[in-house]
Amino acid sequence: MSVKSFISRYLTVFRIIAAIIAFALIGVLLWGANDLLGNPISYSIAKKNAQKYIAEKYAADGYVLEGVSYSFKFKDYLAHVAKNNSEDCRFTVFFGMDGSFRGDNYESLVQNGSNIRRRLDMSYRELVDSVLESPAYPYSTNIAYGSLIFEGDEDKSKEKGHDFALPDSILVPDALYNITELGGKAGLLTIYVSTEKAATPENAADILLEIKTLMEQAGVMFYAIDLTLQSSGGDYIIENFHRSDIYEDGLAERIWNIGLTTDEYNAKYGAERKDY
Repeated sequence: MSVKSFISRYLTVFRIIAAIIAFALIGVLLWGANDLLGNPISYSIAKKNAQKYIAEKYAADGYVLEGVSYSFKFKDYLAHVAKNNSEDCRFTVFFGMDGSFRGDNYESLVQNGSNIRRRLDMSYRELVDSVLESPAYPYSTNIAYGSLIFEGDEDKSKEKGHDFALPDSILVPDALYNITELGGKAGLLTIYVSTEKAATPENAADILLEIKTLMEQAGVMFYAIDLTLQSSGGDYIIENFHRSDIYEDGLAERIWNIGLTTDEYNAKYGAERKDY
């Protein structure tokens, strides 16, 4: 039997097989698209359920549905809820692919003030960055930022923790704050400085004095600093060094009392500190 005759005889079978393969490929593509992007039916169900949930639980407080998106990572639909013209009063309600309610983060973000903390912390970070990223800043740093310490943020793995923090009682949605004042009460600078000099208390003293001067000249306050000197001979780590202790007389000695090499740090806290 020739090839042509064979194909003619089984053409219908080939067409059926081709159709099955095509439908299978389409099914795989649709499944993949649904996994990556969601689908209109699930989106509509999630949106409808979100509107009902918000109306029953949060509408009386002025919350409205801003929109619904799909999370590829969690395979959930995210209903974004907020009060009009509010930066702090916003949260997310989670729904499964079938529209089932998974929960919301209102308590964490709004009721417990996480949105306010994040807003204030970002404002302070931007204020500190204005100094660290300025031409006047003389040091080579791969990590340098400012953060505000709030209640619950204290590093309790250390002997004294941070020993300072802003109380949760100050957290009021959409309130105006003096970021410089907050920085003076609970601002922490975290700075890694690469140095060609030996990482010693004397070198650290010069750097701390310079950083304090630059911050003061720019009107940026902080309460304490975590400073790590990085050198070819090894790192030198100073944690929770208070701004009030940064003055020239006896500074190197005060640094020596709390400063640690990487090996000393690891031995003291029983965990390996990773170098950056």
